Amino acid sequence: MAVEALRADGHTVLAVVARVDRREGGSEALEAMGLRVVPVFSRADFLGE
Repeated sequence: MAVEALRADGHTVLAVVARVDRREGGSEALEAMGLRVVPVFSRADFLGE
């Protein structure tokens, strides 16, 4: 995962901007790593859910 690679190189990662939150658990996994997740769109924006 990109976050782990960046942290391994000594970078501080505080948040992730995602183009689309597909609502498949990715946001929750990133939040569990202590990250703030900022989605631009959600799956519902495209599928009308």
